[in-house]
Amino acid sequence: MRTQPRRQSRRAAPTHACVLSLAVATAESIKVPEARAAALYHIALAWAKAGDFDKAIETTNTIDPAAGSFGLPSSRAEALAWMAVAQAEADGSEQANKTFAAALDIAKTIENPGDRAWTFAEIAAARAVAGAFDAAFDIVNRTGVANTGLNMPRASALSASATEQAVAGDIDGALKTAQTIDHYEFDDSAVRNIAQAQAEAGDIDGAFKTAQMIEHPYRRAEALRVIARELSRPAVSTTLWQPLR
Repeated sequence: MRTQPRRQSRRAAPTHACVLSLAVATAESIKVPEARAAALYHIALAWAKAGDFDKAIETTNTIDPAAGSFGLPSSRAEALAWMAVAQAEADGSEQANKTFAAALDIAKTIENPGDRAWTFAEIAAARAVAGAFDAAFDIVNRTGVANTGLNMPRASALSASATEQAVAGDIDGALKTAQTIDHYEFDDSAVRNIAQAQAEAGDIDGAFKTAQMIEHPYRRAEALRVIARELSRPAVSTTLWQPLR
């Protein structure tokens, strides 16, 4: 008599929330405080990307403030800022604005001027990614980012803003923002990113003209490489580059 094969029980696939809840429990069992804080930080961002912002904030609040760099107010503020970006993409601006405000409130408590400036710069960059350029510029201009060291935090925030303006299609605005950057590294990087955005949008002529504004040869070469890559794609038509065909 032939025996019937056993039916294998089908288990439901674990949900995203189930996996992240298990990740939180696992992270909380980590004995090294710095490692535990780092794990919880990244899990909080994963919650945000999954759209569960209550869990994201709850996880952020479990991070021990004394647990190394990931427990610092700067890291908590930056985590909230990038959660707000996800909120803006998912639910609109109302809740995102509240989360951004919470991030700024934490940033204002940072005592070290350099750390505070860099945290404000990160929040300004997140604001730009969320498409709130006026809010990003307001953070840059009113929260002390412009008055630190070699202006690197300010330059970083403005470079991120210029890049996002270009991606959004505001090339003139992006170039105007790039012109306000007063740091040798970030100004060329911003213009390179603008040229890349133009090339990826199909504006090869505009991208080539923008690339010529870049002073540093290495970054100018990077921009031209991106343009060349876009030229290699089919259905790209440009008068400026016709002699090179």
